[in-house]
Amino acid sequence: MAISDEAHTNTPGCRIVPPPVRFLSRPIPAEGEDGVFTQSWFPICRSSEVGIGKLTPRPFLDGKVIVFRDTEGVAQVLSGYCTHLGADLSRAEVVDSTVRCPLHRWRWDKQGLCVATGTGLLDDPPRNARIFSFPTTERFGLVWAFNGIEPLWEIPSMSSSDDALVWHVGELGVDMHIDPFVFCANGMDIQHLEALHGVQFDPADLVDDRNFLYEKYRAQIKLRNEFRGELMETVWSTWGTSFFTLEGEIDGRWFAIIDGLALPAPGLTQAFIVGLAERTDDAEADARQALKAFEWERSVLLEDIEVLADLHFRPGPVTRSDTHVARFYEYLRKYPRAHPSRDFIN
Repeated sequence: MAISDEAHTNTPGCRIVPPPVRFLSRPIPAEGEDGVFTQSWFPICRSSEVGIGKLTPRPFLDGKVIVFRDTEGVAQVLSGYCTHLGADLSRAEVVDSTVRCPLHRWRWDKQGLCVATGTGLLDDPPRNARIFSFPTTERFGLVWAFNGIEPLWEIPSMSSSDDALVWHVGELGVDMHIDPFVFCANGMDIQHLEALHGVQFDPADLVDDRNFLYEKYRAQIKLRNEFRGELMETVWSTWGTSFFTLEGEIDGRWFAIIDGLALPAPGLTQAFIVGLAERTDDAEADARQALKAFEWERSVLLEDIEVLADLHFRPGPVTRSDTHVARFYEYLRKYPRAHPSRDFIN
C-alpha cells in the first residue's frame, strides 16, 4: 500500500528533506536576447577567402552579410539583402567597386548607398535606398565587422607593429553552441586554467590586484605561470566580447595568439586562431614560430571542446579562486548591446 505524502509527513521520527533549490547569480544576457547583441568586433572570414572583385556571403548575428573587395583591394562587410525587393546579394556581382543586385541591377557602394539603378536615366537612385554598411577592418589575416554604427574601440595592436609580425591563421573547425563571451570567460577563469589545463600560478600573484585590469571594453590578466614544463610570463586580454589575446615567450622567443570569435547565429561560436611571431631575417624560422604558436593554442582549445561545445552557461555559486572570473561576469553584464542592422540582414 502506497504511503501518502500526508502520512509520510506525519510519521514520527521521519526527517523532512526540503527540495533542492539551485542558486544562480544575476543573469548575463545572451547574444540575441531581447533582440540585441554585444557591440564588439567579430571575424567574418579569412582575408584569403575574398579576392579582388569578388564577394563572399556569411551568416552573422541573426541574419546574412556579404564581404566584397573593391578594385583597390579594400574589404567591406554589407548586409546581405537588397532593400528594393529583398534579393539575396550573395548572388550579386562586384562591378567597379560596387555590389550589383542580381534582380534589378541596383548598385550599392561601400557606404551602403544606392548609386545606380538598372534602368539608367529612367530611374534615379531613391534617396532613402540603402543597405547596412558595417564598420569593417582587416587585421591579422581576418576580415572583421563591428556590431554598431561606429566602433566603440579599435582592434588592438600587439607589442610590435603589424609590419613587424608574421602570422599563421586557421580555424578551430568545431562549432561551439555557446556565445563568444562564454569562450572568453575561460581566459579569466583561474580555476578552469588550473584544473583543466594544468596551468600553475604563484598564489601571491592571484591576490595582487595590480595583475588584473578591468576597463569598459577590456579585461586583462598579467601573471607568471608554468605550463607544460615552461615558465612563462604572459598577458591574457579580452577585448570586447569576441577578441582574446595572449602574449608571452616560447623557447626564449616572443609569441602571441589571437582568438577571433565569430558569431554566425545566437548561441553559436566559431573560433579563428592566429599565431604570431616577430619578423627576423630568417623567414622560415619566423613562419615556424607563428605555426608553433597557432598549434599551441589549438591544442589548448581542443582540451576545452568537450565541455564548451554544448555548455549550458548559467553562473552559480563562486569560490575564492573565482573572484576574477566573477568580476568578468560583471563586466559582461554592463557591456553595451545593440542591433542597428536588424532590419537589413534578415
